[in-house]
Amino acid sequence: PQQIRTGTKGGTEDMWRTSGGRVNARPSEARFDRLSTDAQDKVSYTRPRLRPSRAGKRRDTRAKQHKDERRERSLGRAPRRPSGTVKRAFPAALPGLSGDGSAARTFPGLDEPQSLSKPMDLRFSAGDRLLVLHKSSPHWCWAELHGLSGYVPSNHLQARAQQQLYAVEASTMVVHTRRLVQENGCEALVTVIHSRAGDLVLPEKVDVLVSDWMGNCLLFEFMVESVLVARDRWLEEGGTMWPSSASLVLVPCEALAEYEEKVSFWKCPYGLDFSCLQPIAQREFFSKPKFNHESKPEDCLSAPCDVITLDMHTVQVADLEKMTGEFKFGVENQGTLHGFTAWFSARFRSLETGGTPAELNTGPHSK
Repeated sequence: PQQIRTGTKGGTEDMWRTSGGRVNARPSEARFDRLSTDAQDKVSYTRPRLRPSRAGKRRDTRAKQHKDERRERSLGRAPRRPSGTVKRAFPAALPGLSGDGSAARTFPGLDEPQSLSKPMDLRFSAGDRLLVLHKSSPHWCWAELHGLSGYVPSNHLQARAQQQLYAVEASTMVVHTRRLVQENGCEALVTVIHSRAGDLVLPEKVDVLVSDWMGNCLLFEFMVESVLVARDRWLEEGGTMWPSSASLVLVPCEALAEYEEKVSFWKCPYGLDFSCLQPIAQREFFSKPKFNHESKPEDCLSAPCDVITLDMHTVQVADLEKMTGEFKFGVENQGTLHGFTAWFSARFRSLETGGTPAELNTGPHSK
């Protein structure tokens, strides 16, 4: 190779001409193309273009979209979809698509350029019941299924026939119930009936029966009998009871703070001897149940035990006449046994096939 000298804006550089006519240069801001054939001491060069690349533009656009989506989620709203009209073909292998599913289908004019394989889209199968939370565009809905939320195409959803709800109230609260229904514009959906559950008359049988019959120690108010009568008369075969089952739970406990307040207080209050009243206070403390007592997990001296469990789909009124339960406790924590704490837990069967049931636990270990 032959060495030549060239001039640049940054000064003089050593250039080397090769046999192919190309020029190799040491690091420089200029890009040299070919050596001139008639003047070996001259080279032609072009300045580098500063125009951003297409990949850089796409990267910046995606970063802005992700930032906007994070902001929408932090505000508790469904992320906005990009504007514009994009034709998108969805693969037929995805479950839940309507039609024969033999080929990919194209949805013209969709506002959403993402396919169903993206994280923001919700996967579902034929027959699933989705809760539509928001309709973001004529073609897309923000829906929920099994605790997960995402976008679904509107033309894959079929609205269920409007169902009728019957609100049954035996007390004078029925006046306020009707007003609440009217104020919220639900007259066409909710029918309020002033009646006792045992005397209830409905125009049809129902799919789900919901009742808050649980009381102190689960059965203290004994409202469950009227609920079972309504179940036998008005619940469809294979219908759902909410709660589906309920249990009475018992655990040996310590109530040191309350014992000090109610019993030990009488030993020497205000510097005076009241010890003669302490046995009376002690009998009073242990002879009556304490309602609405708040126990903490550290007050439990052993693991809790289910004493009685009622399956609301199978239990009969005759079974309520006499109920027995067995329990056994192994004391695991140190403390003073002041009594037993009782509460109830209720379980709610999912309306979805294979769905996870929910549980309401009123005990000290619940969150």
